Amino acid sequence: MSKITIKDHGKFYSRLLLLVGLIVLISLGITGIIKLFRDDEVPPEGETLLPEVETTETENPETASTDEIPVEEPIPLKLYQGPFIDLGLLPEGTMKVLPKGYNYPRSGVRGLFISGSAIENAEVMTEIMQIIDETDINSLVIDFKDDNGFIRMANESDNPLIREMTNPTYDQAIIDELRARGVYLIARMVAFRDPALGWNHPEYAFNYSWGGQLASNDGHVFVNPLMEEVWEYNTAAAELAIDLGFDEIQFDYVRFAEGFELVEHDLVYDRGRFSEISDMYERNRQAISGFLEYARQRIHAKDALVSADIFGYVTFNPTNAIGQDPYEIVERVDALSAMIYPSHWGAGYFDLPTPDTEPYTVVEEYIKKEHEVMASASDPPISRPWIQAFTAYYLGEGNYIEYGPKELADQIRALADSGVNEYLMWHAGGDYKPFYPELFPPQPEDETEADSDG
Repeated sequence: MSKITIKDHGKFYSRLLLLVGLIVLISLGITGIIKLFRDDEVPPEGETLLPEVETTETENPETASTDEIPVEEPIPLKLYQGPFIDLGLLPEGTMKVLPKGYNYPRSGVRGLFISGSAIENAEVMTEIMQIIDETDINSLVIDFKDDNGFIRMANESDNPLIREMTNPTYDQAIIDELRARGVYLIARMVAFRDPALGWNHPEYAFNYSWGGQLASNDGHVFVNPLMEEVWEYNTAAAELAIDLGFDEIQFDYVRFAEGFELVEHDLVYDRGRFSEISDMYERNRQAISGFLEYARQRIHAKDALVSADIFGYVTFNPTNAIGQDPYEIVERVDALSAMIYPSHWGAGYFDLPTPDTEPYTVVEEYIKKEHEVMASASDPPISRPWIQAFTAYYLGEGNYIEYGPKELADQIRALADSGVNEYLMWHAGGDYKPFYPELFPPQPEDETEADSDG
């Protein structure tokens, strides 16, 4: 056997190393191609693979960092990957597809409010699902950004402000389950009453010259609707809710604080691009209308609907310091949800000494005025009022009545008689059992408690 003679050892070893390197690179490339085509790594069409969501709570407002986090342009989010409603699996006629492609209950929205704390209560959610399964309720309004300013659904947003304000009480699993059952999901987005943002970022709040911040009577801080940075944050949170599976965004507290006109001269705050408007009422009106227009364009771009809650009284007083002009708002939303609870009207409204005791009349008289507002719109939104599913004990003896199935039915009947077939029921704690005694018969202990209350 002849021997191979190597004349230049350095050149030989360098070529050998090059050959080994090429073999390694080819091997890695083949492995990547095999992995790419593995069936168990390919998501279903239209979905993306997401990592597990960690539900870690942030600090509470008292201990959270006050370091300023710059407001940034929204970062593209990973899309919702859960099971969207399969219309073919639902009973015929359950949903309709609107011209823009939105799923929407064919018979209209009839919904219940569920808070961020109630949704994590298994007993409450079992009762809610029984109501949905056995009545004509087909929708839920769920806290996404709540009254404390916290985002209550676990998420993986890259937006630093959203990350800071996320304090989850529920996750993707409950949204997936509700969607799979055909429930129309509305994300309640408390816009400008935002203690968490105001406490941690006072530059976005209304600050008194001597210290402290503008807040409601119960201590909830309001942030500044005149600042486009605040618009951006709320809209980015709304976009996140859509990406996580909600069908619609509902803005609540889309207003300035009540009594703003009484303290405005004592406040230090940024007027943003509205600084040239000297009239406070006009400035506030343009801020609220401008925000809704800004948010609507972004929400519609994600194939979702937008609605807004307003005080019922603003239909009679459109020039107000809170900035809610119903004639402007109806031009910028897909649904209008006026809070027309009989308990919220003062003595003398609709010529009634105690409006809470006359649920049918209150609703009927309000809708007459709302019809005038809707008639002024170029493309009127859906009327979907909030109705009362609670007893207003706080009004004092003689000024309220116990609310149960009859009082609820009176409000719904007044809406139907006025040509309105959508509504939302409000109970802050999510206890709707008293309004469905056929589903939840009173237990002996419940009857005893009811007697003692009387």
